[in-house]
Amino acid sequence: MNIEHLREFEYLAENLSFRDTARHFFVSPSVISRHISAMEDELGTKLFVRSKQSVAITDAGTVFLDRSKAILSEYNAALAEMSRLDEGGKPVVRLGYLHNAARPFILQFTSYLKEHYPEIEIEFKGMPYKMLYTALDDNRADLNIMLNVYSPHQQRYELATMYRDQFCVVVRANSRLARDCADGIELSRLVGLDLLLPSEKDFPGLQERMRKVLETEPSLLMERARSFRDVDSMYIQVETSNSVGISTSANWAYGSSKVVYLPIKGVDAGIDVNAYIGRSLSGRTLTACKEALASCQAYLEDFSVLENARVQWRARVSALY
Repeated sequence: MNIEHLREFEYLAENLSFRDTARHFFVSPSVISRHISAMEDELGTKLFVRSKQSVAITDAGTVFLDRSKAILSEYNAALAEMSRLDEGGKPVVRLGYLHNAARPFILQFTSYLKEHYPEIEIEFKGMPYKMLYTALDDNRADLNIMLNVYSPHQQRYELATMYRDQFCVVVRANSRLARDCADGIELSRLVGLDLLLPSEKDFPGLQERMRKVLETEPSLLMERARSFRDVDSMYIQVETSNSVGISTSANWAYGSSKVVYLPIKGVDAGIDVNAYIGRSLSGRTLTACKEALASCQAYLEDFSVLENARVQWRARVSALY
């Protein structure tokens, strides 16, 4: 039986949604359906009862779920052990992270481990956004740093909130909006403008969260919103058209001098950046990582990505006007 099909089965059994499971594994619902049917044929029993309105796990499916979890747990443990043997037997933490989101504190995490647990090696695994959401499941990382936008991961992994980021409006630096709204912009100022939102395929869950913020302004025509597949392409479109982008403030450092980030006023546009702890961590290595994360939280208590970005925005705008 295909190990990846077992992962899909476990995920489907927990959320009972072919659509959500397909989105998580970046395939279509029909692919998940075929894989589950193949498993049912191989086992000679139905694992789920399906209808157009709902999905329910069968008694046989519940029994098999317990066995499946045990198989996956052992498989993941074996992979983790093999990865450590590759490093000469030294304990290794494979740290998965989105470059922008982890920047404010990844140095603190590393410094703490090197000072207090010098025997532990860190393998840095910078990943595209969507890869982070399966890296723990696929045992490609032991600890992930990512935005808290995908609720199933809250249920599957232990997590710690690192800091609160913010959604911002990205505009041309020489635009009227940049001049008039350097200290913040109300969503009503975006009415009639073309909005750029992150692609749901490339940024799972992020566009949905952004839409909830934007829909607090009923006059915004969300059907006119277009998607971007990476931050660079969003910047190019903002710089060369009348479009405005929506992004997290952690991305401000990657913007050119031709764009500025405007904080959204009048609505809670915050989003948490979390550390997700994989099941592959255990013993002294798990204790060390939790201590290092706690040191990061203490370091970040007085830290504001948004406030640091505002300093840059004001300086950039002042240079233009």
